Amino acid sequence: MAVHAEALLIYQSDKSAREMLYSEFTALLDGMVTAEQFAGQTLEAVYLQLDEQLQIRALVFFLLPFNQQGQVAEEWNLPLRDMAARGRPGPTLKGTPTRLLCRSQCPEKWHAWLWEPHERYGRDPFDDILRVLRRNRLGLLPASVPASPEAPAAEQTEAAEVPLITDVQASTSGQRRAQEELARLRTREQQLRHKVSTLQVQLNKATRRADELETANQKLRDHIRTLKAQFDRLRSRVT
Repeated sequence: MAVHAEALLIYQSDKSAREMLYSEFTALLDGMVTAEQFAGQTLEAVYLQLDEQLQIRALVFFLLPFNQQGQVAEEWNLPLRDMAARGRPGPTLKGTPTRLLCRSQCPEKWHAWLWEPHERYGRDPFDDILRVLRRNRLGLLPASVPASPEAPAAEQTEAAEVPLITDVQASTSGQRRAQEELARLRTREQQLRHKVSTLQVQLNKATRRADELETANQKLRDHIRTLKAQFDRLRSRVT
């Protein structure tokens, strides 16, 4: 099964799942961006592999720990793609068989890093995932538009023999480029936010240091004035 698209869902307490393209997740792993809203938490997440028609073919239910800076913890190092390939038979979703890796069915070496699918907000976990994918906020596109079932067989054969770039195909290609550009811009925005945040922290530290130096300088001036006053009193006694 060829993997056409990869996506992740990250769950945070009672909030809706945070949807993320795999390219965005890679940027997060590389430390190019941070997720301050997840700082200091270990969250439940799902890695999804989708086929050319955006049907789910593999799911990995894993735990994702973040440090206090909103970066993925250094000890996390799961090979999600390899894990998806090793998944065991999972539920059939929308008529499509899937592979599933979760805590109850996985090799022991990954057991501590996985979680068991459970109801969320009273919804079946797999139904909830399908609901999120139907919403498609990530703008995922299928590889091609299926042929219309009403089209005569002869027309379909002719179309197959003479490949043409139709308006639909051109539109799909343009949308895919737009999707890639959007992902790039999202990553760049996160990078800039992280840079601004880092500079702000540095500025705050520098400001505090300047205040500390000014306080120390004032104390030194006061001490010098005290010593000068003592010296003047001693000199007046001598004279």
